[in-house]
Amino acid sequence: MISRLSAEAIDLGAGVRSVLAGAGGVELVRRYLVDPASREQEIESLLQPLGLWDLDVTDSQIELEAAAEACRVGGTTALPYPIAERLASGSAGSWATLVDGPGPALIAHGDLEGPWQALDLAGRTFTVTGAGGGVVGGRLAPFLGAVEVSTSDSVDDPALAARVGTLQSWWLLGVLQRAVDDTRVYLTEREQFGRQLAQFQALRFQLADMSVAVQRSEELAKYTAWSLAHHDPSEQVVDAIALRQGLIQACETVLRGSHQLYGAMGFCDETDVSILSRLSHSVRRLPVGEEDLATLLGTMILDRGFRGPFATLGGPIEARA
Repeated sequence: MISRLSAEAIDLGAGVRSVLAGAGGVELVRRYLVDPASREQEIESLLQPLGLWDLDVTDSQIELEAAAEACRVGGTTALPYPIAERLASGSAGSWATLVDGPGPALIAHGDLEGPWQALDLAGRTFTVTGAGGGVVGGRLAPFLGAVEVSTSDSVDDPALAARVGTLQSWWLLGVLQRAVDDTRVYLTEREQFGRQLAQFQALRFQLADMSVAVQRSEELAKYTAWSLAHHDPSEQVVDAIALRQGLIQACETVLRGSHQLYGAMGFCDETDVSILSRLSHSVRRLPVGEEDLATLLGTMILDRGFRGPFATLGGPIEARA
């Protein structure tokens, strides 16, 4: 594994960053909170000239890395569009999302018509109906839509489930990186008792913990993107769930820390960290919460083994009788 992205991925990420910054960055979210129906056409038109929707993540590792970097950059502005779900699907005009099983469900961006594909974390496929009915999310998940999920005759597709989960995690990685960067700037700009907040040792230690959590998550994200191009689907799913679990844990360190270091301002939408934190909840808590995700990951490791970068040095963790 080479722990750096391809030049093509870096160039595409720079293009996405430039386009989103020119359109307003996080200000886009504030505008779409008022008018969510306008975001689909506007965001697609922003990104279309970059050739983003022409990527085929099933074709090569380079295109997969490019898609991952585009998702990460989207996360730095909390982009309110299913960029990961669209790029992961591998088919033009179709979006893939993760669900917990059949029945009524809430999915991020389910207010957009799609068409949608649905899978659970293990790769079992489902049919989605009722998308496009408008936003139903609350303050902590403002771009949710209510849908109906039913069983499907389609074959299981663990590789697709792994791609969706991995690219969603890259989007979340961008959220965390932006939160750390903004918090660092805030600590250098604000003063208390005649000193920059960044000069207080306890605050510097907390910011260091946040930075380490992001760096650790980035390395795991790079490994998982590599895994999707080199391992079989049963192993890809385990790696994707491990990445998701790692990012959710990093969120507790980073976003909680950002709110604490900003103080009361961190809960006001005038600060970007509040927007970043709010929009992260749909990825962090759907389709299952942290405890259920940890249980599923443990079961899969016992059944299939685990070759992730934080596995035992002796190789895979094999199931024991």
